[in-house]
Amino acid sequence: MLKSILFACLALMGCSYVLGQERTVTVAGRAIDERGKPIGKPLAILYYPPCRDCFEHLLESGLSEDDGVFWVDHTASSFQGVRLFIEERVPFGFWSPLRGGPHSTLARLPDYRIIPIRPKKGQTQVNLGDVLIKLRFGRVRIELPYVLRKYAPQRDEDQALNIKLRNKHGRLIFFGWVTKVAFDETSSLVNLALPRGVWKVEFFGKDPEGRLESQRLTLRIRDLGCKRITLNNGRQSERACT
Repeated sequence: MLKSILFACLALMGCSYVLGQERTVTVAGRAIDERGKPIGKPLAILYYPPCRDCFEHLLESGLSEDDGVFWVDHTASSFQGVRLFIEERVPFGFWSPLRGGPHSTLARLPDYRIIPIRPKKGQTQVNLGDVLIKLRFGRVRIELPYVLRKYAPQRDEDQALNIKLRNKHGRLIFFGWVTKVAFDETSSLVNLALPRGVWKVEFFGKDPEGRLESQRLTLRIRDLGCKRITLNNGRQSERACT
């Protein structure tokens, strides 16, 4: 009987059982931008240190609304080390190589919002009020040169186009496949979502004979608008998205 209860706790709470009195605390707030306007459906994740001898460490993701209101519950006997990671969701129709949440590349950026959660004894609700989200996504539609379009995934085929993303100092932030959701229906545009700043991007693929074909560009994300980048013979031009 005790074994069944323990496994139920693992499934529901993600972090085994603890000796002591547990309580459920609801963390709530509203995500806003620098102008005080709500950021719809923010992504809120509670991080807590893994418990001893746990075989699985699951983190609670919160619920959120279009008006920026979010809430997430956590049940434990200790709230030491509990932190809330909150971010804007990647805009619909775009893909970001920067993954969010704890231990992520996105969380290492200086504007990412991480809030320690320290409920008082007996407290069951933590109201954060308005939470400013500084890290926002700009949108970029990159028109691939013809030589790279053949590496776009077709139907159920695996991805073949790689991307390297570096920050303005040249530090490698991401290296991997460009996922299928990043391409438009013609497989000629890659739709990226990146935070404000300077990013160095390299697309590349290998032809059947093993020769490397690549294209480099520098993206300067200054605002949250959408711009379209055209690559032609090593040059890049940009205009507003239509």
